[in-house]
Amino acid sequence: MDVHAETYLQEEIKAEALTRNIGHFARFLEVAARQNGQVTNVAGIARDAALAYSRRHYRIHFWRNYDGVEVDFLCETSKGYVAAEFKASARWEKPYSRGLHRMQAELGERLIKRYGVYLGDRAALWDDVHVLPVRDFLQRLWDGGVLE
Repeated sequence: MDVHAETYLQEEIKAEALTRNIGHFARFLEVAARQNGQVTNVAGIARDAALAYSRRHYRIHFWRNYDGVEVDFLCETSKGYVAAEFKASARWEKPYSRGLHRMQAELGERLIKRYGVYLGDRAALWDDVHVLPVRDFLQRLWDGGVLE
């Protein structure tokens, strides 16, 4: 992933959360969810979501292992890693958590939080994956409960 594009997207996610601009951030999530199963062009997502630039200091990554299992969002915090999978679906399906489970197996206790984010309206806990509607995830992000 191009370092500039990675940094740009990293800055934008946190900046949008801090400014509570749900319109832009929701647009970003929709664009990111459409990228499911594809190698992501982060600069393209940022451009498509019409995000503005600011300065924050979290490194955000996309993760894929050798057999193609992937996670959309991986961020290292001072307490450990946070991972999230985004789906443009009104219903969360168990297979959507596959990458999050694989990441847990590989990172162990260093992976402190796993989120499934979708377009539905009910929060749930699926095998230690916090499945949240987009709005709930954004609220936790804004409140500092996602990236501590």
